[in-house]
Amino acid sequence: MPVTVVLQEGKAIHLVSCPLVSAFYFVLFRGLRIVLLGVAIAQGGCWEGITRNALATVLSTEGTTVIRPSGRGQSSPLLPGAHPGGGAIIQTSASSRAALEILPNILVQLDHDTGIEIVRIAVTKDGNETGNDMRARHAAVRLLAGRAFVSHVWGEASSGFTVVTPHGELVTNSNSLYCLESDEHKTRVTCVTGTVRFQPSDGSAAMAIRGGFLAEWPSPTPGVIAAETDARAQEDLQETLDAERNLRRLISKNP
Repeated sequence: MPVTVVLQEGKAIHLVSCPLVSAFYFVLFRGLRIVLLGVAIAQGGCWEGITRNALATVLSTEGTTVIRPSGRGQSSPLLPGAHPGGGAIIQTSASSRAALEILPNILVQLDHDTGIEIVRIAVTKDGNETGNDMRARHAAVRLLAGRAFVSHVWGEASSGFTVVTPHGELVTNSNSLYCLESDEHKTRVTCVTGTVRFQPSDGSAAMAIRGGFLAEWPSPTPGVIAAETDARAQEDLQETLDAERNLRRLISKNP
């Protein structure tokens, strides 16, 4: 529809139809709509969700396992159903073990004389809703000493699990099942299924360890070793499989 412009000459008033002005306003408003739409799309594309700290769940304990909630102060018995969070240190004894659900897709069984510190557990969601809006799950723990069996299953969201040891960091981002043992002298990783990645703290190249292989740090012969050539590794493989079965059984009892 053309825009009418009023021109005044003395006392006479003329109404003049201006198609060019009409076209100008049409282009202007159309351009504004496109810019606003682009901003909305850009904001939606950059949305990374809301990240919140989460808590682990203790699935079971055998014998006396203790916890220091913030890494300081008095230790207390760790009981099934407890929910430790970031900063908590969990320690098993020579006659005890503990099973933990770090996240629904990350299960850990602590062997005898094993200590871990929960560094952080975090989940990222699209919003505050409780439906299928999960975007990411990430967790990090520090293996102070001992042996842990880890089952990491990729779910409906991106997932990452980091285990810090005295000799480097082990990282998994996909399905994997492995045994990790560490003390002040050596760290040993035996992978049963999937692939794990270890970044040594001495600055040497990161190493990928596939299912059926193991690696140690430090080692006089860098590189992975086939588990079938190492008697101890074969025991680790079987114990890891047994630990996963136990973890899955506990999960089925605690949905």
